[in-house]
Amino acid sequence: MAAEHDGWKPLMAELKARRQRALEAGGPDRIAREHRLGRRTARERIADLTDPGSFLEFGMLVTTPTEKGEMGPTFLCGLAEIDGRPVAIGAEDFTVEGGAVGVHLQRIKGSWGGFIEELALGYRVPLILLMQGTGGSVLIQELKGYAELQATNPVYSVFELLEQVPVLTAILGPTAGSSAARAALAHFSVMSKDNGCLFVGGPPVVKQALGRTVDKFELGGWEVQVKAAGLIDNAAETEADALAQIKSALSYFPQNTSHRPGVTPEGAWAENDQDAIFAIVNPDSRWPYDAQALIRCLADADTFFEIGP
Repeated sequence: MAAEHDGWKPLMAELKARRQRALEAGGPDRIAREHRLGRRTARERIADLTDPGSFLEFGMLVTTPTEKGEMGPTFLCGLAEIDGRPVAIGAEDFTVEGGAVGVHLQRIKGSWGGFIEELALGYRVPLILLMQGTGGSVLIQELKGYAELQATNPVYSVFELLEQVPVLTAILGPTAGSSAARAALAHFSVMSKDNGCLFVGGPPVVKQALGRTVDKFELGGWEVQVKAAGLIDNAAETEADALAQIKSALSYFPQNTSHRPGVTPEGAWAENDQDAIFAIVNPDSRWPYDAQALIRCLADADTFFEIGP
């Protein structure tokens, strides 16, 4: 085997360093803080949701300017499989500048009309977004040296996606600004009760604008966004439950508008006791009945997935 040229050594060292930087995210202290709060990191969330070894990451070597120097990307994205189905997936990394949209990049990676959304549209595969981000970062723009007018960025793919492929979002922590708006633009959305909260501007913005101190959950927790506003479809007890709901909801969708939903093989499903309908519904139409019980009676056993309860 011929000896490699010496010029490769510094290049390979730089490649290794960038990969390591990406895996370290915002550093051990910020990762430990997320774990203390009962939250998983962006990379852990993708691993929890997707089939083992199926995640093919794009843009791993992207760096983010911070006050502590260069860090990895604020947004992780790529192709993966969920129960054997190919999907496009993106996750905001809150440990790196609050998971802010990468306005320092020539092309935004995702979560608001970015690369991963265009890729999902082009390949016509479901898009899964795991949200926990500030939407934007003044610090990144300051370090970049100039501000960018967000209104000039095209977002056509955000809306065209809804006509072509399933879009599912999970709000797993504080989510503000453009990230909050993006979370609602989906066919199915879920928010974790323990950490999920959603608002255009968080408590510091409310304090500055109105002089009022408000808790982030009082401002945009699940009781506000799921029960009162209805902006988000479902609530989940924990982050793990939220990801389980994403996986369950996806199983009812086709890959895109040219496909039909999957069919459960014969022998892998069971019907409920259909005669129970006579005990649920009174022949006198003036009598009310339990709609939940009726649906569960008519549907295959353990298949009713409720949206917007």
